[in-house]
Amino acid sequence: MGQAPSNTPGPLTIATGTQIRHAMIDANIRTNTELAGKAGVSVPTIGRILKGETSASIETYQAIAKALNIPLSKLITAAEARL
Repeated sequence: MGQAPSNTPGPLTIATGTQIRHAMIDANIRTNTELAGKAGVSVPTIGRILKGETSASIETYQAIAKALNIPLSKLITAAEARL
């Protein structure tokens, strides 16, 4: 059987947070609060995602990508490329 999930964030979770931070710069979104408002996600959740402390649902990543004006596929592909 597979391993039990760990509470430690995996490399893709961390890379996704990093990619979102870079995309925020490209989108001229300067604060977590601004991104949270545009994406309809709480500020603490955005903070945890950006720090790579937690992953999010695909729906949340979609909302973040939309707020950043990029396709979800680009967000995920760019994060995966950081591995």
